[in-house]
Amino acid sequence: MSLQTYQCVGNKQFTIQGIYADQVFSYFEFSVVAKESTKAWTDEVVRFLFQNDYKLQIAFTDIIIDLDNYEDPIAQYLNKIFIQLNPSLFIKRNIYFMNQYFANDDFLMFVFGDDETPEKKPLYSRYEEYALWKGLTRFEEQPEEYDYYSKVYIRAELKKTVIKRKYQKFMEFYVDASSLLITIFEILVIIFNYVDTFYAHHSLAKSTFFFKELEDKENFNIMKKTDLIQELISITELQKKNSENSPIEIVSKDLPFLKVPK
Repeated sequence: MSLQTYQCVGNKQFTIQGIYADQVFSYFEFSVVAKESTKAWTDEVVRFLFQNDYKLQIAFTDIIIDLDNYEDPIAQYLNKIFIQLNPSLFIKRNIYFMNQYFANDDFLMFVFGDDETPEKKPLYSRYEEYALWKGLTRFEEQPEEYDYYSKVYIRAELKKTVIKRKYQKFMEFYVDASSLLITIFEILVIIFNYVDTFYAHHSLAKSTFFFKELEDKENFNIMKKTDLIQELISITELQKKNSENSPIEIVSKDLPFLKVPK
């Protein structure tokens, strides 16, 4: 079904607002009523509703909000709602519409954009439906509103929703970045403190103590140096004793760190 086949509201200045208890209460009402009450006409209506799938369909513009779309976050589309007509029932339905407020806070600093008026769009909210039994002999018995098959009320919803899209401000970015850098710095301080302490203790231990596994190395072979010192002492004492008795030529052994003059 094309849009040209729908009947639109002529005066677009009409508004819906309020509830029953308010001083200003306005709404739209649409009814499906039999044109005639003659038996031939009513029999034809009953036959037609029994043999066909007949609906009262209402089309309206609804909105969808895509927050990822920066330039055009609000998109409108055509929505539909229908009521299945029944020859024995009088169906009533309340359809509620509400205002959707959308604010876009994309300013860099906190001081700008706080007083910006949000964009307002109407959208479908919900509906309530109930039915009154009239029977197939409604035109013969003629109860109250016997010639009505359906009635739709377009009402205003009291609640509203506000969607505000916010972007990170400069100061918020600075705080987040600073917190991250400080956290990384603290972690690195803990790691490097542990590493520096370990290597400091290791270096101090190497400078202070001699290790058994290093005994074979020349710089740490204490037993070898001790033997050379003892041998040097014995040679010195022998030279001293011989010098006192008679001059004797002493031949020194090759020592790695001492030569005795002949």
